[in-house]
Amino acid sequence: MKYHIPILFLIASISSCKKENNCKDIYQNYISLRIKSDNDQALNSLNKAIKCDTENEHFRFEKVTYLIFLERYNEAIKELTSLEKMNKSYEEMPLIGLLEIRIGNKKKGLLELRKVRDNLHKQKRNDFNLKYYRTLLDLLFEDRDSVLQKVQKENFATNDNERAITNYLESLIKSDMDSLNILYDAFKIK
Repeated sequence: MKYHIPILFLIASISSCKKENNCKDIYQNYISLRIKSDNDQALNSLNKAIKCDTENEHFRFEKVTYLIFLERYNEAIKELTSLEKMNKSYEEMPLIGLLEIRIGNKKKGLLELRKVRDNLHKQKRNDFNLKYYRTLLDLLFEDRDSVLQKVQKENFATNDNERAITNYLESLIKSDMDSLNILYDAFKIK
């Protein structure tokens, strides 16, 4: 009997590993279909990958970004709302507010963006994403020049990739693009 438990554990582990690999294969199929611009089949494959591994946040967030790419904003809001229930850190992203504005719910969207911005300013941690999102939202609610000065003064990038993003953000702030379109650009919302 003492050998049955390790064998059962080994069988369960192998079964779990096969399932994980199957989910990754389904996800890879989604990637291939997306590259081929077979949008309906790609989304179908992505949904299968999510169904295969319901706890995989990467698959679910990929669905949000893909729905945004397809300009299916209502579905993206629904998926992001579901994702926020799994992991509260997604509440730090201003996507829902931006999507609400994009579909015509400007008042609701601005209220959501202000709530996200206020929460970001209360955060104690100091990572790049937090500062980046906070800066983007400050553009909507503060004087543009003061936001630019903060970006230049704080210099919150710590590596080449972050510096490139910060430099791009700085160039957008200096441009004549309005603040809302800067946010749309930052989140690839058409």
